[in-house]
Amino acid sequence: MKRSLKLLLSWLAVLFGLSLSVLGFGLLSVLPLASSFSPPHPKTWLNGLTLLVFGAVPFLASVVAFRNRKLASSLCFVAAPLVSVMVWLTEIELADVIFYHGYPRDQYTPAASAAITFVPLLLLGYFWSIAHRYDWPLMPLRITLPTWTRAVLTVTAGLLFFVLVCGMSVRVASIGELPGDCGGPPPFSKPYPDHAVFTARVINVDRITGAMAIVQERFGGLPWWNKVVFLKFIDRKGTYFIDGRFEEGIVTRWVVPVLDLKCSGSCPIEAAGVELRLFRDNHWDGVRIIGRALQSTGRGWVPTSGATVIVEGPNGSVTTAADRSGIYDLRGLPEGHYTIHVPNPGLHGTCRDFREGTLKSGDVWGCDLLVNSTE
Repeated sequence: MKRSLKLLLSWLAVLFGLSLSVLGFGLLSVLPLASSFSPPHPKTWLNGLTLLVFGAVPFLASVVAFRNRKLASSLCFVAAPLVSVMVWLTEIELADVIFYHGYPRDQYTPAASAAITFVPLLLLGYFWSIAHRYDWPLMPLRITLPTWTRAVLTVTAGLLFFVLVCGMSVRVASIGELPGDCGGPPPFSKPYPDHAVFTARVINVDRITGAMAIVQERFGGLPWWNKVVFLKFIDRKGTYFIDGRFEEGIVTRWVVPVLDLKCSGSCPIEAAGVELRLFRDNHWDGVRIIGRALQSTGRGWVPTSGATVIVEGPNGSVTTAADRSGIYDLRGLPEGHYTIHVPNPGLHGTCRDFREGTLKSGDVWGCDLLVNSTE
């Protein structure tokens, strides 16, 4: 076999090993090892250790192979059965991630995930063993270049590897169930714990990473350095009001945030009049009741101005009218429970506050009211 072909195969083996490493580190980066909801389960730490070995071994083998193919093969031979058994026992859904084609997830057995780790590592080990046994030429490691050029190339390669790991993390975190009918959340004026609230412009939507968006106006929960975010359950470009829960992985929480929008107040910017008003003007005394009056146009429900809205509370009834944006907004109301309705309701023209405690000063509540066209 010609020297050039042997060198080409060796370089392809290095790239294959680095690809396995990207997969392993990408899966590791989405594990909730530092979850703010609750301390990680011991199984989560075991999964993390397994994926750390799966990511580190092919990386080390690819680097070591430049000078010691025997050691590179030994690393792969030792790791192959160890990692595959741990993947099997901990039931890491490796096969589901790789062969994901949409909801519902394909239900692969743990053995399939174990095989995905065992076979590639074993083949990589056999390749470096053959290269060592038959004394294949070593791949050139040192290139006659200025020191600063080599430093730039090294940093560039490291950044490229990091970007690939981040991309794999986003891909894995973007896989999830389709949202169910969770019902509309009540108005709110500050982010829920572990949520971020902001407006963003979605610039790209694809099946691999979901929706990529550029952050515009920030209201809380999102670090200042995060300019680009990835959003689950958005399928078209446009500008949105975002109320999302962070995925808890290290990369998907702090580096390239992935936000789950299921059962949240996220919506297109044109439907976020109530939320934007609350976050831009979030100081008031007493209870605040706010929401929208909507009317059917044959193409859906749209805000309607001038609709009469009746708010019943501990001190009786208060009547108001929706403004030009279809929003009704009452402030300074006394503490207690409230009911909101319109004189001529549509399908959902009444809502009640069923919470255990009463609304207190500074609280906000409300709902969308559907108004019949004769209102």
